[in-house]
Amino acid sequence: MELKKPGSQSVVPLKAAPPRNVTGRVAKNIRLLQTGDPEPKPDRRDLPDLRPWDSFFVWMLLSSLVVVLPFVVLATAFNLAQRGLWLEIAAALGLIATLSVSTWLAARPVLALSRAAASVGSGDMSARTVPGGGGETRRLALTFNALLDRLVMEIPRLRGEASASAGRLSVSAERLTASTAEQSQAAAQTSAELESLATSSASIAESVAAVVDQAGELRANIQRAQTDLQGSTDRTLANARRVNEIQGVLELLNDIADQTALLALNAAIEAARAGDTGRGFAVVADEVRRLAERSKAAAARIAKLTEGAQATSSEAVLAIERRGQQLDRWMSLTQQMSEVSGKVAPAVQKQQAAAASVKLAIELIADRSRAVAAAAQEAASTAVAQAELAAKIDARGLERD
Repeated sequence: MELKKPGSQSVVPLKAAPPRNVTGRVAKNIRLLQTGDPEPKPDRRDLPDLRPWDSFFVWMLLSSLVVVLPFVVLATAFNLAQRGLWLEIAAALGLIATLSVSTWLAARPVLALSRAAASVGSGDMSARTVPGGGGETRRLALTFNALLDRLVMEIPRLRGEASASAGRLSVSAERLTASTAEQSQAAAQTSAELESLATSSASIAESVAAVVDQAGELRANIQRAQTDLQGSTDRTLANARRVNEIQGVLELLNDIADQTALLALNAAIEAARAGDTGRGFAVVADEVRRLAERSKAAAARIAKLTEGAQATSSEAVLAIERRGQQLDRWMSLTQQMSEVSGKVAPAVQKQQAAAASVKLAIELIADRSRAVAAAAQEAASTAVAQAELAAKIDARGLERD
């Protein structure tokens, strides 16, 4: 068939739809089921769509044939009667009766099959059709009945499998729900522990900061103490130098005392030679000698004092040096403590950041666990619905009356 566009000389061909042998394809698929194939794979395009209004269309077609055709024949007979051809009228009436009977006989098995298919579509698996007619129509009815028998035999097994699968799914969903609940509880506990760890880390960070501050203050105090010790050392060494100078002066005094005593002795000798004239000189010489002896004794005592002061200064210098060395060690320790504290602070900050990240991850896991629990509950609900559906299928009475 060709369609010509208006206003154009070109011709557009219209392709007719290929005929579909629905009856043959359905019979083919049913035969595949009857052969015992555990997994028949019929083409969904081969399955007829047995909707309730199909029988209405078939009935309307057959009714139109039954109604229109007699009118056509009657019109022909009336025309023949006007012409006086009664034999032809009788032949036309016979043709009407023959066509009506044949049409009714051909339509009855098709309508029965359509009603049976509509009953099956509404859930009545006990519906069957009585094979009638001949040829393809009878084979279709037999195949339809065989298919229903096969379905009635298979549905209990499928119902059992569905019930068992629903039970297994329900048990798995319950286990999954319990597992997700435990996981959520563990995640909540871990989150609380991480929060406590974060609090502890914050306290450690504050303690480390306080230690760093105290170490800096201690280092400043040690530096001041070192400065004071250095000043004490300088003063002690200055005192030691003065003691040494005093010792030099004492040596000079001792020499002067010795010379004075020697001069007093010489004066006493000369006074003795002079007799009465030098007696006064003898007295003076004796006094000078005693003064020299007293000066020498005082110088000796001062020398002992200076020696004690020198020993004390030496001990003080040694003590100050030891104290300085100890302060140096303390300074080194405080420096190391400051460095370690400086390293600990970033580590604590990283630990806090890691704890925060892990806490977020655990909260995400908890959310996912709750989502999985919700999915498990939905699966359990689906399993219950499957079990109820299987029970409804069982209650419908799939066996033949």
